[in-house]
Amino acid sequence: MLKSITKKSIALIMVLLTILSAFSNFTYATEISSAYVQNGGDCGYHLQFYNSAKNVWSYIITTFAYYENGGVQYPAYCLNRDLPGVGGQAAGDAYSVNVNQVINDVRIWRVAINSYPYQSPESLGLENKYDAFVATKQSIYCIIYGTDPTTYYRGGDSRGEAIKNAIVRLVDIGRNGSQTPANTEVSANKVGGFTEDGDYYSQEYSINSPVETSQYIITATNGLPNGSKITNMSNNEQNSFAGSEHFKIKVPKTELNKDIDVTITLQAKCKTYPVFYGETTVPGTQNYLLTFDPFGDVTGMAKLNVKTNTGKIKIVKNDVDTNQPIEGVTFQLTKKDGTVIANSTTNKNGEASFSNLYQENYVLKEISTNSNYILSEKSFDVNVEYNQTNTQTIKNEHKKGNIKVYKIDKDNKKVVLGNVEFKLYSEEFKKIIGTYYTDVNGELEIKNLRTGNYKLIETKTNKWYNLANDTEIKVEWDKETTKNIENELKKGQVKVIKVDKDNNEVKLEGVEFEVLDENDKVLEKIITDENGEALTSRYAIRDFAKLKLRETKTLDTYVLSDKVETIELKENQITNIKFENERIKGKVEITKVDSKDENKKLEGAKFGLYDEKDNLIETLVTDKDGIATSQDLYKGKYYLKELETGSNYYLLNEDTFEFEIANNGETIKKTIKNEPTDITVDVDKTGTTEIKPGEDVNYEFSNVANNSNVYLDNFKWYDYIPTDYIRLQKMTTGTWNQDLTYKVYYKTNKSNDYVLFKEDLSTNENYDLDFTQIVLADDEYITETCFDFGKVEKGFRESTSPTMNCKSFDILKENDTFTNHTKTVGTYFGVTAEANSKWTTITHIPEEKHEIVLPRTGK
Repeated sequence: MLKSITKKSIALIMVLLTILSAFSNFTYATEISSAYVQNGGDCGYHLQFYNSAKNVWSYIITTFAYYENGGVQYPAYCLNRDLPGVGGQAAGDAYSVNVNQVINDVRIWRVAINSYPYQSPESLGLENKYDAFVATKQSIYCIIYGTDPTTYYRGGDSRGEAIKNAIVRLVDIGRNGSQTPANTEVSANKVGGFTEDGDYYSQEYSINSPVETSQYIITATNGLPNGSKITNMSNNEQNSFAGSEHFKIKVPKTELNKDIDVTITLQAKCKTYPVFYGETTVPGTQNYLLTFDPFGDVTGMAKLNVKTNTGKIKIVKNDVDTNQPIEGVTFQLTKKDGTVIANSTTNKNGEASFSNLYQENYVLKEISTNSNYILSEKSFDVNVEYNQTNTQTIKNEHKKGNIKVYKIDKDNKKVVLGNVEFKLYSEEFKKIIGTYYTDVNGELEIKNLRTGNYKLIETKTNKWYNLANDTEIKVEWDKETTKNIENELKKGQVKVIKVDKDNNEVKLEGVEFEVLDENDKVLEKIITDENGEALTSRYAIRDFAKLKLRETKTLDTYVLSDKVETIELKENQITNIKFENERIKGKVEITKVDSKDENKKLEGAKFGLYDEKDNLIETLVTDKDGIATSQDLYKGKYYLKELETGSNYYLLNEDTFEFEIANNGETIKKTIKNEPTDITVDVDKTGTTEIKPGEDVNYEFSNVANNSNVYLDNFKWYDYIPTDYIRLQKMTTGTWNQDLTYKVYYKTNKSNDYVLFKEDLSTNENYDLDFTQIVLADDEYITETCFDFGKVEKGFRESTSPTMNCKSFDILKENDTFTNHTKTVGTYFGVTAEANSKWTTITHIPEEKHEIVLPRTGK
């Protein structure tokens, strides 16, 4: 038994901790501070639970617990299943609980507000309040203890089954619903603005809360001006309103002379669904969940802050004559006691304003005005009302003055011009305001004009005169402004444009002309500028109907024009006349001949024609007669350079042929000679004249040369060895006077082609060539040598003579004679030059000398 009691005590402590942890986070001031929970009787036997300890289904016994407030019974639900509560023997039929918290477990709160008494038994599908009480209580237990209502409960009858279904629905709402307790507050919001309302200005308000509001009462006001009212929307005074009803604060117009700052306190009934936590006052007994009226008391406030300095004064400043707005007039606003409020200046629309004014009487005075107007000395009393604009229209008189005009000849100030018509244009009005004429004295006077800027526009004058330009004139206050306006006689002018005859885009500077009248009297001289232009003076048409122009000097490279032009002057115009000058030009004629035979003309020779600044002017090519003629050349110095001869068989003449074009139309003739090409090569050879059989034969070569007056291609030097008598052993290459590389070849009795022996040999070095080092067949020997120099310039020759060393046969006979041949060849455009040389050697066998034996003589 002790063991059983201990287990039960532990369970009760755990449940209490669970409930407190769920409920203790949230503490509010509540509508009740305590409740006396009473026994309302047994709820009946309809719902069963499964008793797992006994493995049986048992009926749930439930006492209907409640408390009273304001004559209304509110259900109370126990929160500790294993502790005694109201109706039990241990606790009795009633005890008190303290209330200072609300239920803060949102799951339990959701179950409570979706069940009895916040929802009727009928809406829960139940028969009466007792069945609804049982369903609510067991649903709360399922949340607290985590019970599955679908398996834990069953109906003992149809009412019990309905209770079980309600529990299942409520537990699902508690666990899975989305409702949360509202942050309940109430506020009063302005609707529209502070508007005129008969003899009052009023502000409309509405009440706003996140939950349903049934009613509200205005409990206090602070700061209301005298005579103010709180009314409904029908203007009836009251302080209690339905939840959706608007109210108004009304302030008399007479009290709007200072700012308004009003505070209103109100109390509203809002649907907060309060669910309270009742803590038992009897140790060892149940705590209770207490339901209450869904509508709770919530306090709110309304504010009315109005700045009443909304009055305005608008000034409209107009011209007394034209009613047009006047800009730049400054007004000062003061109170009746002289206190200055502000200054304001009219804009381009003639308007000035004073704003942010409290309801009061003010004094308005003009303190400065537009410089074109006379200052007004008058003061104005102005009454300003809240949110109204008082408009004052004030007029000013414009300042005035006079003008006087004298009309005279521009060139002769003593000549006055009468009956000249003017129109007067006003800059102020942007239009013509009158037409006026000068008298016989050339005078014009206009009085009482508004000060400002005007324009005198001359519209008619004497026929020989031009209309004058418009004259700007300023009228000043109380003064007479005078103007001299000049008229100029109608005049004409001539512009000479001097251009090159062949290219009119070329303008000629520095050409002189005489300007003459019709009687050939010289009036002036003019000289063209860098644009080829010269302008005459302006001549009065009344005095000079026509002018003549005669060229007197021109540029030294041009032909002077002898033409005289007559020009009729045009009124106020410049008459252009073009003079063309022909440039001094000549030609050059080339005749190209053979230097050896001048009767032989050379075709196709090309020459460059240059000016003295080395600019190429033209390329000339001689025709079949050897002649080429240039285009027209301007006066100056030139030269000719031959670029091509036109034939490979003539040498280019590198001289420069200068000439000068000095006279118009002349032709300079130049005969230019070309030397024909001379294609010549040379070679000389010397050597041993006489040998004995088996002795060396030596040769030396000279004049191995290009003696042409042009370069040669494929310049080669050959040597042919008399192989019946001698064999080649060695050569020295010699050195040469042009920096080249060359090759050495040989040919044998067994080869048809030359065989390369040495290559890339330098002409600046004398090489020793040993032909005995060449590997040959036993019956093979060298028959020829060849030095291949390629292209050589004219004058090519040896600097150090090359040599050849050969060995004669031992079997040579007396008087055996053999000749070594050598040659040089070179080509120039298909023409081959060749030179040959040879050297003959004879064999001599000296007789043997025998000692002469003299006959013996006797002793």
